[in-house]
Order: sequence, then structure tokens, then C-alpha cells
Amino acid sequence: MNNENNNIPATNNETVAPSTPSVGEVQNQTVNNSQEVAVNNIQPAQVQPATQAAPVSNAEKGVVEATPVVSNTPKVEEQVLYNIKEEKVGNPIGVILFFAAIFVGIYFLPTISKELSKFIPGINSISSPSPISQTENKEKEKKTKNKEKESDLYDLNGAISNAVIDKIQLGNFVKDNKTGDNRLDFYILNNSEDVFTFNDNTKFYLDLYNNQTYISSALVYSYKDIAPKESINFSVIISNDAYKRANKFKIVRKNTNEYDSVQLNKQEGDYRILNCSYKNNNINYYFINNYLEIIEDTYNENKNNLNYYQDLEKYRNDATIYESYPNIDYNVIESSEEFNVKTRLELEKINDSDLKRLAIYKYFSYHKESKVVSFEMTSLGYSCS
Repeated sequence: MNNENNNIPATNNETVAPSTPSVGEVQNQTVNNSQEVAVNNIQPAQVQPATQAAPVSNAEKGVVEATPVVSNTPKVEEQVLYNIKEEKVGNPIGVILFFAAIFVGIYFLPTISKELSKFIPGINSISSPSPISQTENKEKEKKTKNKEKESDLYDLNGAISNAVIDKIQLGNFVKDNKTGDNRLDFYILNNSEDVFTFNDNTKFYLDLYNNQTYISSALVYSYKDIAPKESINFSVIISNDAYKRANKFKIVRKNTNEYDSVQLNKQEGDYRILNCSYKNNNINYYFINNYLEIIEDTYNENKNNLNYYQDLEKYRNDATIYESYPNIDYNVIESSEEFNVKTRLELEKINDSDLKRLAIYKYFSYHKESKVVSFEMTSLGYSCS
């Protein structure tokens, strides 16, 4: 076997030992020398020699060397196509500072915008988001739903007529004038888990219609609370026109701020007077600068009334009740043909708690606005001017 290592030049780390040529070697060298001339200019591929003992020459083995075969295969050079860089681990403090900077920038954006608008025209200040915007949105949604309920027209068809606003249900509407008053009777059911109290500022009204034509309103109010899941019977006085023609209604929630103002044309001394009347009842409300000061209430009944004596006895008994209110002047005046009941209230001297204890809605509290008295008394069936 030929040993190709004999044709590889010695490196700096290797030393080839010289040998004495034989006759055969001399002849072979002559031939080899002529061949080496042709191949000396070609660099054979380098092979890393393995660590081993000093090689034994072919002359010593008596082997004639074969002519070396030169490979024409071009040398393939290795190229670097892509270096995979070592992945760096982010600094958590840097990330926190980054997001903190974004938050601070957003928070102070309105202030920055406002300050810049002083120097750079065309930049409008940006209003900061309200922290209660979500709550406001919920309230708007609730009001919108209530308005949708309030916009519904319901039929006045007895037990079929049921209307709901919030968790209060009104139903079984029936017209009745057996007592001589034009009444609309119905029930109120509290479907909530909480006690329902009628609000002094925001009240319920029944707006009565003939088909799509509005006729009048009736106030729904009581001094009594309604317990959870409790149902109470209720009546409101309605106008004569509504009694005859109303066939539909709406439930409407109205705030006292929404009431129309009223012009007080009657005057007595320093007072402006609003007069409200219904059948045998006549009331004068005295105002200064549109704020209520005094109420004078007069009721009269003559003997032509079938219930004359029953009613007279009732008002006599009421006199004993009013004795516990020292600042309310109450008198029953009898004559041969009739009796009159006169009540005078100087409201500045009367506590609101006493008025609520009386539970007479036409007796308003001190300094109530004239528009409130006029609107609500009209909704109770009175004519006011």
C-alpha cells in the first residue's frame, strides 16, 4: 500500500528522518523528478496528520512509489450565512419606567395641551376624562330606559292595563264617580326588595290621552310608604273631560324644576294670591316674591247634600285633632242652612313634620314656589288662577 504522507511537506512540528537511497530508489527518483516538475505547482489538500511514530520510507520497505493522482475538484470555501445573536434579557425596571412615562404623559396631556395652546395657535386643549364617566353613562342608560317606558301609551282597559316604571307597577285602572268625584282607581305594587317612598322633588304623573291627544295630568302621591312586595289601592281625581274621553295613559316622572312658571295677578297688600277651587272647596295661597307664606282654606256644605249631617260630624271631630297644632287656626261654623270649615296656616310658624302628620296634600310647606303649588293643585283636579 502506498503511503500518501510521504508526499506531504513536513510541518514545523514534524521532522522527517533522512534515509540512504538504494539503486532502485535512484531510478525511481529519476522518473519521479520528471513527474514532480508537473505537479509541484499544484497544492494538494492538506490533511491534518495524526499523532504517530516516525514513518518508514518506501525504500526501506522495497516498495516502488506510484505516480500521485492529482484531483481537479475545486476547493469549497465555507461562508457564514447568518449569525444567531445571543438573546438579551430585558431590564424589568426599564419596562416599568417606560409604562410609567406613558401613564404620566396621558394624565398630564390636557395640561400640556392647554399650555401649548397659549403659544401655538390651532392646538386645542384636551379635556381630561371624568373619573365618574362610567357612572354617568350608567345613569344615562337608566334614564334612557325610563324615558322609553314613559313614552309608552297604555290602554285604560281595567285589569288588562298594567304599566311598570322602575320596580313600581300600576294596574287595574277603573273610572269611578260614585262619590260624586271623577276618579281613576288603580293599584300600586312595589316589586322591589326595598321600601318605596314617594319623592317630594320627583313625582309620578298619569298623563291621560284620547288616542294620541293629550287631555290632562293626575298626580300620584302618598304620604305612606309601600313595603316590599306590598300592593295598595289608590285613587286620583281627574278632569271631567278626561273622565269622559280618556282611553290611554302614560306614566311620567316629573321634577319640580320642570314645572312651568305661573303669573300671579291677584294682590292683597304685600301678598300675591293664587286661588284654587274644586266644588265646595276654595283655597287662597299667599306668596311674597313667589314663595308661599300663608294658606287660607274654606269648605262649605249646605243641607241639600244627602250626607250633610255625616259630613258635619266628621269636621267636628277633626277640630279635636287640630287642637294639637297650636299654630293652625281651625273653625267649624254652623248656620241654619249650611256649615263652613275655615282653616288658616301661617306656615312660618308650622313645622314640616306637623304638615306631614296631617297628611293633607293641599297644605304645602313654607316657602314652596308658586309654580309648584299651581301645577300640583291642578293635577289634583283643582282649577287655579
